[in-house]
Amino acid sequence: MNILQRFFDVQQADSTANSTISDVIGNKSDKSFSNGNATPSLAGHLRAAYYHVHSPAVAYPRAAAPKTVTDKDDGGSTPWGFGTIVEIIPAATITTKFDIHHVIISEISEIDDYELRLYKGPALSEEEIGAIAFSRSTNFAEEGSHPIQVEPQAANTRISAALASADADGAACNIKFYVHTYPDIT
Repeated sequence: MNILQRFFDVQQADSTANSTISDVIGNKSDKSFSNGNATPSLAGHLRAAYYHVHSPAVAYPRAAAPKTVTDKDDGGSTPWGFGTIVEIIPAATITTKFDIHHVIISEISEIDDYELRLYKGPALSEEEIGAIAFSRSTNFAEEGSHPIQVEPQAANTRISAALASADADGAACNIKFYVHTYPDIT
């Protein structure tokens, strides 16, 4: 099966699985991503694209200070050592499927190059879902909004982050996420 067949759930010619057009296209009641189907219908993809563009943007933590992440402080023996994973969005906070579009960075503490990794899942079982790189020099800090692409996350997913730097032990920054949701599915 080629990539278009997987993306659009196209069945083989004369298959019993595509006896009607709705088998391939979907139905107007299909939810975003066809509600988690491994092969969403075209209607499910279109609904997801609509929400991807038109659902309200929300910042997390909401109406609260950003969270501080710090790189590994070990006396300089581990360049690019990631610090403690910090919870940014607790489990059961976002109750519909969602994705993260930007990481807002502020208060970069040291002149250095940085990598921030994002994770999903419970504490001590986190899985990496994306990363961004940024820096601070003597006259410029890459603070502000940084785009990131992560796969849509299931409702109620816990999101966390960890920071590493080239050599500034104990360096830190503050972060928030810009997300939006797919309100027709959980």
